Amino acid sequence: MKSTRYAVYTLIDITVTGVLSNNSSDRFKRNQQRNWETAQQIIGLRTQATIVAVPASPKMIYIDTHEFGSYYKGQHKCWKFIFEVEQHCIFGTSDDPVKLLRNDFESVPIIKNLDETVDLPDPVFYTEGILKNTYFKIFDY
Repeated sequence: MKSTRYAVYTLIDITVTGVLSNNSSDRFKRNQQRNWETAQQIIGLRTQATIVAVPASPKMIYIDTHEFGSYYKGQHKCWKFIFEVEQHCIFGTSDDPVKLLRNDFESVPIIKNLDETVDLPDPVFYTEGILKNTYFKIFDY
């Protein structure tokens, strides 16, 4: 069976730090890891995904070359990770293969004021509208 691969792009700091203990003295890295864990848990609501590439470090991107909301301007850090699943259309339909993924991420709380370079008005993932800070691409479809 052919796997379907997805890429997630976000302006939210979801850096994988490996800091798993809530008793860690490094709260910053723990909070980055918490955001990453949140993203993984959202995906895990529907399926068991295989992470292909983790968001270890962000890339500087020009907002207008991506699909973020119009609230954001200029050049900013963007985190990307890639995962794959075996189930075809688990996150939507052939017409909109990421519809459920967008719905699942929409308005889920995150921890902000980490290493983001954008001003996030609200501490949540937004997947639609002018405040969209997270979007998805599908491959092998």
